[in-house]
Amino acid sequence: MYNKHGYYGLMERYQVERAIKMARILNIIGVIIAIAIFFSGEFEKYVTGAALIAPFIFMLIFRSYKGAISSDFSTDPYPTMIWGILAILISMFMRYVLDLNTLVYSGVWLPSIIIGVLFCLPKLIPGKGYKFRDRADHSEKIIMILLALSYGLVSTFTMNQVYDASVPRTYHVKVLDKISRSGRKTLPSCHLMVSPWSSRITNEEVEVGWKLYKNVKVNDEVNIYLLEGYLGIPWFVVQK
Repeated sequence: MYNKHGYYGLMERYQVERAIKMARILNIIGVIIAIAIFFSGEFEKYVTGAALIAPFIFMLIFRSYKGAISSDFSTDPYPTMIWGILAILISMFMRYVLDLNTLVYSGVWLPSIIIGVLFCLPKLIPGKGYKFRDRADHSEKIIMILLALSYGLVSTFTMNQVYDASVPRTYHVKVLDKISRSGRKTLPSCHLMVSPWSSRITNEEVEVGWKLYKNVKVNDEVNIYLLEGYLGIPWFVVQK
């Protein structure tokens, strides 16, 4: 009879020990990459490349262990590698997505779905010695799909920004109001109401970082830099 993770009978002790060591290594690598994202400096493109590729490699290694490494939040009975992936995902989100302003979202979905599907394929495709048998396995599938979609979105936004070599178009706008939002179920966010720019014909709120929000005053002028995006998804930044 197959157990939860697809092995027939009990796993040999040495297989469990190997899996524990490998899961620990993957999680440590993930945390190191996650920290490096904030201190990459002139090596930003290389560190970002590592952050984008590492989770795919993690999933291939996960697949090669045929169930001896878990991909969910539980470490019972087998070790999990999900913390390394989550660390990278959270770091990229905080570094590149949290205060990002995207002009249009129509070009986001296709690359996000492709990346997400490729990411979770090693988990979802059944194979010899690796089968889903019970509800717990189906819940793991759901967790993996949600993680894959999140990673697809964050990866798309990150690639579009980090590898963008387009020349920005500059717009000078006036700050009409400052708006800060927070709630129990939402992250705190800072917004500026600015005068029309580019093809805009009405005043518009733009999200900014706390540092800019704190230093700018109503009636000040700020610059909006509009870029084409590496994946053709226009995005912009606001600076004083």
